[in-house]
Amino acid sequence: MDENILIGKNGNQHGIWVAKQGKTVQQGGQMLMSSVQDMLKIHAQGSVPSFGFNESQGLWRHQIEVPFQELPFIPLAFMGFKSSSAEPFQFPPDLSGIVATQSFGGNIGLVNFMPVVGISHNKLTFRGWVPQYECRFNYTVFLVKLREKF
Repeated sequence: MDENILIGKNGNQHGIWVAKQGKTVQQGGQMLMSSVQDMLKIHAQGSVPSFGFNESQGLWRHQIEVPFQELPFIPLAFMGFKSSSAEPFQFPPDLSGIVATQSFGGNIGLVNFMPVVGISHNKLTFRGWVPQYECRFNYTVFLVKLREKF
């Protein structure tokens, strides 16, 4: 087991390595995790204010697009929607606030609003209805490939 995981010095590099099953760190090759490669290094991070428009039934429409430097793949990204700029950035983010459930009178009943949340090789997208007029969209894009570009 201790040959599969190495924390410290590996040759002339310092870091953390986890080898694939049946391999050792010293054998090299593709690792499950290597802190000296781009794995989990942050590519883009920030917080964008959003002000709702088209209020309807107590919900505000938010539409956000966050561009970042283009990557040759679709990256891993975490996104969160906060109702106040005073709240701290939370990791992993709480996305429960971007799914709204509204009950209307009469025969309409219960309605769920699921937002559009998208990740491409150069942009994050959010389009959804939330109860807050003013929100913050917090995001982190990692240099980890989820898949090739479409």
